Amino acid sequence: MMISTPAFGLISGIGTALGWLPHVLALVTLLLNGITPSAILPLAAFTIGARVVGEWIFWNLFAKRMDAVENLRDWRSSFGPKVYSHPNFMIASASMAIDAFADFILVYIALKTPLPNVWVFLALILCQMLSAPIQGLLSDYFSQKKSLILAAMVGMLALITAGEVQLDGKTSQTSMLSFLRMAGLSSFVPATQMMLILCFKGLLGNLTVLARAGIATVIKVETQKRIRNI
Repeated sequence: MMISTPAFGLISGIGTALGWLPHVLALVTLLLNGITPSAILPLAAFTIGARVVGEWIFWNLFAKRMDAVENLRDWRSSFGPKVYSHPNFMIASASMAIDAFADFILVYIALKTPLPNVWVFLALILCQMLSAPIQGLLSDYFSQKKSLILAAMVGMLALITAGEVQLDGKTSQTSMLSFLRMAGLSSFVPATQMMLILCFKGLLGNLTVLARAGIATVIKVETQKRIRNI
């Protein structure tokens, strides 16, 4: 399938990566200087701020790309009940909320293991930063819906697998049907298990990137419909 114009998935991925970049650079700089921040609140606040920056970058890039297309310049007039009540808009909005909740749960569980706080946040967001442009580009080439379903399944598997991690510091002794065992993680200590689960979610389960592109697509489609009906 040809990439749509504008390529919202790629733009969304780039926005996310740029939003995470200052956070990652700051944490890496601290670690290289032997400083390991342990306070959870500043780390969480900085992470949320990076996510907000990513949103701001994407919607500014979105506006510039839409304004550059002759028949889409009037896209701002399309905002209204038709956009907000569109099934894809509601699905995308719910997906972004679910993605944030999944990240919160995974970080919460990881912080209960011996993993240093800074490594918990760095593992998740570094993987998200690296994978976001690739996931976005693939969604433009193939299908936003299929990409969203795949990312949702990855997030669900990550949560189920994280729920099996033993937080008492012991190696997990799980049944043959355990996701930890099927993923080959049952022989690792809980800290390593959570690090790998965080990276798995970050690399393949970035729902926000895909959902954001879905919202942009709804706006584009509704703008084109409104123009045809004029």
